[in-house]
Amino acid sequence: MGKKLFIGLLILFAVLYFGVAGVGWFTADSDAEQRQRKQDPGAGEHPALRALDALLAPLAPPLALNGLQCAGQPVAKIFRLTAASPACTVRLCGACRLPDGEVEAAEHRRGELRVYDAGVRAFVFVDVPSEQRPQGCRDALPETGVRLTLTYTPDDGGDGDRVQCWLERDAAEPIALSVLQGGGTLALECLGCDQAKDQGIRLRIR
Repeated sequence: MGKKLFIGLLILFAVLYFGVAGVGWFTADSDAEQRQRKQDPGAGEHPALRALDALLAPLAPPLALNGLQCAGQPVAKIFRLTAASPACTVRLCGACRLPDGEVEAAEHRRGELRVYDAGVRAFVFVDVPSEQRPQGCRDALPETGVRLTLTYTPDDGGDGDRVQCWLERDAAEPIALSVLQGGGTLALECLGCDQAKDQGIRLRIR
């Protein structure tokens, strides 16, 4: 009974999702709305569509973190970037190989990075088509303070006229990670780590 109810809810969410999306597809935007969407790609979404996105997000498979390390420490547990070892790269997969050799593919996987120290400013590297430059994205990082940078490089990079910039995120909140089936590499670096408490910051990927 519970399984049938769950499947029924999934079907209902799918119908609502594409129904609301259809409203967005077939509704003409004003010039002002089109300009706003170019500045903020999510600005033109119907509120109900964004709510459904948030509702369905937990159904996406989690990131496969078993065996992944950053600076010699498991990323699925709390690890540290320090002044002595301030950077690392983590390989994230969308189609992951299981212990028995089979490949578990997913359209995309979701996770999050948490920062466990106060006073850290977090910046995500953005590489998008030039017309989709996020509002508030900056061309250069601040030169002072403790700064955590996150750079995700997908294996299937984009083409065309693109813009690259840094978007600041609230380090007190989890920073969402989304990996498409092709996978990619996440680079983490602590700038100014020698100024942090105990000369390091604590992080965790979930």
